[in-house]
Amino acid sequence: MKKNLMLLTFAFSLFVLAGTAHGQSSPPAESGPPAKTESKSANIDGKWTFTVDAGGQLIDLAVEIKQTGEDFTGSMASAVGNGSLDKGKVSADKMSATLNADVQGSPTVIGVAGKIEGEKITGTMDVPGIGVVSFTAARPK
Repeated sequence: MKKNLMLLTFAFSLFVLAGTAHGQSSPPAESGPPAKTESKSANIDGKWTFTVDAGGQLIDLAVEIKQTGEDFTGSMASAVGNGSLDKGKVSADKMSATLNADVQGSPTVIGVAGKIEGEKITGTMDVPGIGVVSFTAARPK
């Protein structure tokens, strides 16, 4: 009887192993989440002309950006004042920065956010006391 039980156990084990070898008895192993693919950040290094629409009044800003990886800084000059870009970040096709400007003699901190599309940027500036204004930017020709 003991010998029959061992043969039965052995045969059952072979049956299970044979089914597993043919993919019939084990569910497929689960894999982890899909691997993240890194998207390359846009390159905005260099000179740009930003045109800000301040309630129908168009103001041109000459901007020069120095980009290192995803970080950037820069300078800005316009007819109404000068300033510097700090805390600049580029992530894929998005950019953001803080513009520290001297606007007609008053220090002003302006939030900048935009979407990069090749050689153009569109976005907004959050200007204290005025609100959110839109801008477009292009590389000078």
